[in-house]
Amino acid sequence: MLVKQRKEIIKQYLLRLTITPQELMGFLVLSEQQLREYASGKPFFEDERYIDFIEFIGIDKYYIGYTEPKTETAIGSPLSLFFPNRGVPNQPMRALRHLLSNLFTRTSKEYRREFAPKHLFEKNFGYTEPFIYKQVLISLLLVFGLSYLMADLTVVQNVALGLSIPLTLLILVYEFDKHDQLNLRDVLVLFVVGGIVSMGITYWIRMFTGYPDGLVGDLMTGFVEETAKLITAIVFIRKIKFRNVYTAFVLAFAIGAGFDAFETMEYGINAIFSTGDYFQGTITLAFRSVLSFGIGHHYWTAIIFATLAGLSKSYKVDFHKLYHPTFVLVYIFIILFHAMFNHMPLWIEILMAIFGLIVFPYMGYQFYLKRYTELPIETVQTEPDVPTYLPN
Repeated sequence: MLVKQRKEIIKQYLLRLTITPQELMGFLVLSEQQLREYASGKPFFEDERYIDFIEFIGIDKYYIGYTEPKTETAIGSPLSLFFPNRGVPNQPMRALRHLLSNLFTRTSKEYRREFAPKHLFEKNFGYTEPFIYKQVLISLLLVFGLSYLMADLTVVQNVALGLSIPLTLLILVYEFDKHDQLNLRDVLVLFVVGGIVSMGITYWIRMFTGYPDGLVGDLMTGFVEETAKLITAIVFIRKIKFRNVYTAFVLAFAIGAGFDAFETMEYGINAIFSTGDYFQGTITLAFRSVLSFGIGHHYWTAIIFATLAGLSKSYKVDFHKLYHPTFVLVYIFIILFHAMFNHMPLWIEILMAIFGLIVFPYMGYQFYLKRYTELPIETVQTEPDVPTYLPN
């Protein structure tokens, strides 16, 4: 929340008080200077008197940006990315069966009507069964199918297929979050802006590195693209106080998914222009979209940044952990996997995609399980009654 937004909310609550400023200062033992600072909109969440001031005038501290210190166990070694902490239930096959059964289960209209707006605009409403991802996937495939049958709408088909898998997977991992820090609107903005910026950084770096051929070129591609996305994640989400590592996973997944979607669209257009065959471009798009179930920038960026966030013992990302052996190993592994996927023949690419479909979602599942190592923290589930014109 911006300072000016917080200041306006505090101002509205102060105006509702039935006591004078002098009486308020007397009750809370505040000086006039302290009262001015607390009412300025600047956050002083480390100051217990500030918390008392906020609660006294009737504002929910979580609503104006307060975040509890991170209480989940920090990642200690690479093995932590594959095995949860002791005492945490680890049943990936059961979770997979549940997800697959949910895919073919029709949610009621009442359920969709009640929870869809909350998915989009609210925080702190708790976990619900994922269902928006199914609607998005079906809608995109319908757009592609209808445009393919009715007219050669190259741009429409290119966009629909390019978005189909990365965007759907992003919404799925978002829907598994408890939404204590996220809403879908912000995640989608990061999907678009983060994807575009990370591609821009990639092309800027390429101005200096060039495009070498062979294995060296593929290694360079892996390094440049993964570094560009990591830089984008650091720039856009560095200031967020992560209570759990899965939130970091979702936000970085958004950046990688945006990169993946736009890159796939670029591949499709280039295939049409280079071959002059519209059908060839569609095949390229469809093939890359299917492979992105197991291979793609969405997984790689999410795993790299979530590892960095998970190594941090505080709720802020500790960028000194960029030198941590676990982060370095994960970073190098992703770069090498990315490079080998680009370098290998088609049949090995398919095998790597199958391998990725098992390993990368499993790693994401472990990040999800880490939230259960958190200490229970009681949070207010409803937003305070503030004027409707105030920003959320």
